[in-house]
Amino acid sequence: MKGGIEVPGAGPVTEAMRPRVLLFTDTYPVAGAEDPFLAVEVRELARRLDLVLIPTTHARGLLSPVPTNVAFEAGLAEYLMSIRGRVAGLLRTLFHPGTYREVASFRSRAIDPRVVTAVVVRGSRMFGTQRWLRRYLVQARPVVAYTWWASSAGYGVARAASDVGIPSVTRIHGYELYPEQDRLGRIPFQESGLARFDAVYSVSRAGAEYLAGEYPSLAPRLHVARLGIDAWPLLGRPSTDGIFRILSCSSCVSIKRVDLLARAMATLLHEHPEVDFRWTHIGAGPTLAGVQQIVNSETGLSERCTFTGVLTGSAVRQLMASEPFDAFVNASSSEGLPVTLMEASSNGMPLIATSVGGNPEIVNDVNGRLIEANPEPHTVADALVQVRLLSLGARDEMRAASFRTWEASFVARNNYSEFARVLEDLWSETT
Repeated sequence: MKGGIEVPGAGPVTEAMRPRVLLFTDTYPVAGAEDPFLAVEVRELARRLDLVLIPTTHARGLLSPVPTNVAFEAGLAEYLMSIRGRVAGLLRTLFHPGTYREVASFRSRAIDPRVVTAVVVRGSRMFGTQRWLRRYLVQARPVVAYTWWASSAGYGVARAASDVGIPSVTRIHGYELYPEQDRLGRIPFQESGLARFDAVYSVSRAGAEYLAGEYPSLAPRLHVARLGIDAWPLLGRPSTDGIFRILSCSSCVSIKRVDLLARAMATLLHEHPEVDFRWTHIGAGPTLAGVQQIVNSETGLSERCTFTGVLTGSAVRQLMASEPFDAFVNASSSEGLPVTLMEASSNGMPLIATSVGGNPEIVNDVNGRLIEANPEPHTVADALVQVRLLSLGARDEMRAASFRTWEASFVARNNYSEFARVLEDLWSETT
């Protein structure tokens, strides 16, 4: 494996025959949550490919800057939001036998109106995307269809591409991979949807292995293609005043278990009074109020904890580089391979994370502490204390090891250049 991708790429192409790739997103390049992740990949892919960005959810608003050889197509999102598109997708869903197979697969829950509604809504997006894209592709060839999310709309992309005979690929991350991250506890149309792609690229090795175990017939088309990030101009630095500073960054939703972190901080306060610490959490969401309640209920804890709310991607990176931090912690119950761990690694921060999803592919006992998948608060606190009690030299070496992890596996230009070659290879098969 070179860098972040575990399939061989193709050779370079000349400027005169640059491949054309349709890249399907949620909202990007409309400014929003995808910016920190997709902007870097688009920049690197555009060095070798001509891109057309096609959002599937929202296509109106301020557009983020993109390279000059990157175009924007708003038609799909507008179609899916239109009455015509919704009705067409709904009718196709209601009259397709696969819809009823998906509902039946929920077994005892198949009569639950919430399940039926969710399957129909997702099927409508899938079939609506297929309908719009099939017509678009007739005039767009030769292209490669690449969807960043293996979502219901992504399945529609694969179906349309298959209908007209062009190659399609998808990335798959966490929320659209693991059933525990879906509010239904199961992901409708997943097996049949993924089977339509020519290749499925998991952002983690764990994700590819999970899919191969769940759907053995998909194994030949499963690969690993890791995401990557740029280095920040300034490397992070440790505290020098004796305070142990802890950073975490995630949405405040149940699967991220920020409440577990809060209880770990309470344990740290009571069981390790010798450790003078501060905890900063970046992010917001429905569980934040409960997290703050835990913190406020413990005497002496609230003044040690800071909740910044949601920050932009650049603001997160700036905070990591400008303020001293001594450990980055992730306590999620399920993960793909978190970009926040890559960011902390690129800043040379010791990493502490639960052994779920792709976390073990970036966290180890050399660059931090990998803890059990379902830890008690004292387990998280003990891992933090272990890092705190290391000698200064050992902590410096841990920081250096964390940076080397990013350098070896998560450099944006390396990973996305290799992925561009894979897309080139697929495109060459269409010409």
